Order: sequence, then structure tokens, then C-alpha cells
Amino acid sequence: MGWTNSPQYLKHLQKIRSMNPEKRAVTQGLIDELSGIYAGADMQKQLEAMKVAATEKNRERSLGLAEKRLDYRSDLSDQKHDLARKTYRHEKNMGDTAEILGWANIPVSGLVGYGQYKHKQKLTDRYTGLAGKV
Repeated sequence: MGWTNSPQYLKHLQKIRSMNPEKRAVTQGLIDELSGIYAGADMQKQLEAMKVAATEKNRERSLGLAEKRLDYRSDLSDQKHDLARKTYRHEKNMGDTAEILGWANIPVSGLVGYGQYKHKQKLTDRYTGLAGKV
């Protein structure tokens, strides 16, 4: 007589089947435990092997996910580095251009200032001439 035909196992199984679905869902662990209690040595070895296989598969999945996360982080880090390098080059070029424009602005500003000085000199001479006539 196998453990699945044991009167004790059948009695407990009948109790579980008579429960409402909510309570039955909570007692799923109990069902697994009862199966382990009434199972023979071979069945317990088989159950243990299944648990070990499930654990190993879970570890392999976790390792695969960790490798993917590491790859994504590496890619993100490389992209951030490239972006920082491009930003630095752009700002350096902008600074160089601004410096060149600043140096070029010195003589232009001097010429414009000199032109304004000459214009105001002419106006001063004109107003002085008009003031003398009045």
C-alpha cells in the first residue's frame, strides 16, 4: 500500500478539499508538508532533488539577471563618459571662440570709440560756432 492510499493522508486530503478556496490557498504549504510526511524515502529523495533543481535554476536566473544589469550599467557608464567628453569639447570650443571674438573686439571697439570721439568733436565745434553767432 502506497503512501497516497494511506487512510491518514486521505483523511487530511479530504479535510483540505472541503475547505473554501481562500483557506485552501493558505494551506498549500500544509499540503506540501503532508506529502513529505507520508512519502516514502524514495519520494522524499525525489522531492529534495526537485527542490535542489529549482534552487539551482533560480540561482542561474539570478546570475543571468545580474550579468545583464552589470552590462547595462557598463553601457550606461560608457555613454555618460562619452557625453561628458563631448560636452567638455563643445564648451572648450565655445570658450576658444569667445576668446577669439573678445580679442577681435578690442580693435573694433577702439575704432568705434575713436569714431564717436571724432563725431562728438565735430558736434562740439558746431555748437561752439553757433554759440558764437548767437
